[in-house]
Amino acid sequence: MHLRCSTHILNLIVAEGLKEYHQSISKIRNVVRFIRSSPSRTQKFKAYAEREKISSNKLLCLDVVTRWNSTFFMLEAAEKYEKVFDRLELHDAQYIHEFCLSESKTCPSSIDWEYARYFIKFLKVFHDATLTFSGSLYVTSNNFLRQLCLIHTQLQAWRDSKDLFLKIMAENMKKKYDKYWGNYETINPYLFVSILLEPRHKERFLRYCFVVLFGEFKVNELVVKVRNYLHSLYEEYKLLYGNDVEVTDVVNDEKDLEVDIEVDARQVFDSGYMRILKDNTFVECKTEVDLYLLESCENPENESFDVLD
Repeated sequence: MHLRCSTHILNLIVAEGLKEYHQSISKIRNVVRFIRSSPSRTQKFKAYAEREKISSNKLLCLDVVTRWNSTFFMLEAAEKYEKVFDRLELHDAQYIHEFCLSESKTCPSSIDWEYARYFIKFLKVFHDATLTFSGSLYVTSNNFLRQLCLIHTQLQAWRDSKDLFLKIMAENMKKKYDKYWGNYETINPYLFVSILLEPRHKERFLRYCFVVLFGEFKVNELVVKVRNYLHSLYEEYKLLYGNDVEVTDVVNDEKDLEVDIEVDARQVFDSGYMRILKDNTFVECKTEVDLYLLESCENPENESFDVLD
């Protein structure tokens, strides 16, 4: 079964959001390149930063145009020095000649720096998700759904924003997001199965995520599909390694989930799930798999938990 590269999809989503505002990024890239191209300019820049009492420890870095995460690092460092670049615009002859008197290049305006802060806010969400998806020293599949929910929640909040800039950028990114992750059928189902096999999450977390992503009316249908995938895997395993263990059926008393969509997606998502986790009425059990799902989850806040241990 085909499994798309999540980091590649993130790259496509981010590129869609930034493509209409590349001029502001190009202006900042040009002035950063100008400073970094000469040791004397770098020293003069540091001196101006001291005069402006800028205490940032981040050094100017130049991005690679085809790698948006490097653009994130560049903007994150450069925007803290906006006042320094403004000072150069007034007092540095080389800078004035290069950007103020040139027809092909211009120095960043206050609007460009404001755009940069928006870009940083956007890119931080996707940068964190990329780090999670691309980990090589730990299992990543069980972290996919949580990151997907955070991205979905953040995009939805920005689409509902009164700020036109955020709204337009989020709309562009959401279109690309929907193409690859907008419905259940476009996502490899075994990424959902991995949630059931995660001792800290299991079915409650899966249901909670489905509410966030697809709405309450689809939850039961989608959970049944995922459970069927898990049971089919279990049946194959049972044929090779052992017999099924039958246990007593228990009535399922399902409680509807409520999810508030706020800009601080991580806090809202995590606090919402912790409320669901405290509800002890969720029970269902038929096979050894069901028995496993019925057991209490491990503490989801335990960051040192090793899913393979």
